[in-house]
Amino acid sequence: MNFKNTNVGPLGLFGFAFTTFLLSAINAEWISSSSMGVVLALAVIFGGIVQLLVGFFEYPKGNTFGFVVFSTYGAFWISYVLLTHFFGDGVTAGGIGTYLILWAILSLTYFIGSLKGSKAVALVLIILTITFVLLAIGAWTGINGWNVTGGYFGLVTAVVAFYAGASSFIASCYKKEIA
Repeated sequence: MNFKNTNVGPLGLFGFAFTTFLLSAINAEWISSSSMGVVLALAVIFGGIVQLLVGFFEYPKGNTFGFVVFSTYGAFWISYVLLTHFFGDGVTAGGIGTYLILWAILSLTYFIGSLKGSKAVALVLIILTITFVLLAIGAWTGINGWNVTGGYFGLVTAVVAFYAGASSFIASCYKKEIA
C-alpha cells in the first residue's frame, strides 16, 4: 500500500486531541482521577502507537516536521503511561516538573518550526507549551491550582488539535484548504 499521497496528519491530531482532552479533564478536575485507566488505555493506543505510526508514515513523504512531531508525541504518551503506571513510585515532584518542562521546551521548539505551516497546528503547539509549563510549576510547587489551570489549558489544546485534525481531514475529503 502506498501512503505517499495519503494525508495521515489528521489521524495523529485526533489521537493527540482525544488523549490530551481526557487527561486534561482529570487535571482540570472535570472528571475523577479514578478514571485514569481510560486515559492510560487511550494513551497507549491512540495517543502513543497511532501517533508513532503517523510519524513514520510522514517520513517517506519527506515531511520532517510531521515525522518528528507526531513520533515525538507518540513517544510522549507511551512514556507518560510507563511513568504513571510502572515507574512512578518514588519519582520526586522535582523529577516530574523537570520531565514536564523538558516537554515544554521541545513543544516551543516545534512551535517555532510550525510557523511556516498550519496556523492551527502552531496554535496547538504554543498552547501546549503553556500547558506543560503550568503543569511543571504545579509539580514543583505542589500547588494544585497550577495543575487545574494547566488542565484547562490542556482542554483548549485538545479542542484546537481536534479542529486542526478535522479541518485537515475534511479539506482532504473535499480537496480544499480550510485552515
